[in-house]
Amino acid sequence: MTSPSDDSDAAEATIGSETGSETQPSAEADVSYMLQVGSFKRASDADGFRAKLALLGIESKVQSVTIDNKDTWHRVQVGPIAGRSKADALQKQLRDNNIDSLLLRAKHN
Repeated sequence: MTSPSDDSDAAEATIGSETGSETQPSAEADVSYMLQVGSFKRASDADGFRAKLALLGIESKVQSVTIDNKDTWHRVQVGPIAGRSKADALQKQLRDNNIDSLLLRAKHN
């Protein structure tokens, strides 16, 4: 397994740090986040990690991506999560269970 930030395609994602320090509390829930908790070469490893999260009561999904038309990575992600405070609380729960995560702002179409 690589850490969530080792996935070379992660640079495309918008990192969830707020650019403006004056965020409206009522608008917070309008922003949703994803947490990437792992990136694996083998799909079976990703599925095993999903099972570990399920035992903690955390729903997750696997997103398979191909990098440079050759390497396939299986990303384990949690979300979307409505609002930064909920995302922060979930990150704390993951950290308390020794699971690293990468906070990403979810894209809306």
